Amino acid sequence: MAIEKFITKSTEQTPYITLDPENGIFEMKGVSRPEDVNKNYIPVIQWFKEYKKAANDHTVIDFKFDYFNTATAKLLYDVLALLEEIKESGKKVLINWHYNEMDLDMKSAGQEFEDMVDLEFKFLSYKA
Repeated sequence: MAIEKFITKSTEQTPYITLDPENGIFEMKGVSRPEDVNKNYIPVIQWFKEYKKAANDHTVIDFKFDYFNTATAKLLYDVLALLEEIKESGKKVLINWHYNEMDLDMKSAGQEFEDMVDLEFKFLSYKA
């Protein structure tokens, strides 16, 4: 049984998230400062726990945040840890970390995540 795709629309407080294994689209982008971070990210973590059971041979996930708060960072780490488990099962995982070329703090945040997990990161700058 294939896992269902997971999509949430962005708000002023929450990011746009698409997790679509059938089409190979995995992305989180926008702003993440929800009042209840668990309400937003526990379903994402649960989705990745299910995805891990039958992950694609190659998973590429794009993170393109304009901003995220500390509570979000903790849950993003949890997502990355699940992706690391997928890699450890013999699958390929690539993290595309997009950041505004003027926002070196966001690049640095990605580098900190890269140091915490054994995953391949590609840093991609863009002009706002």
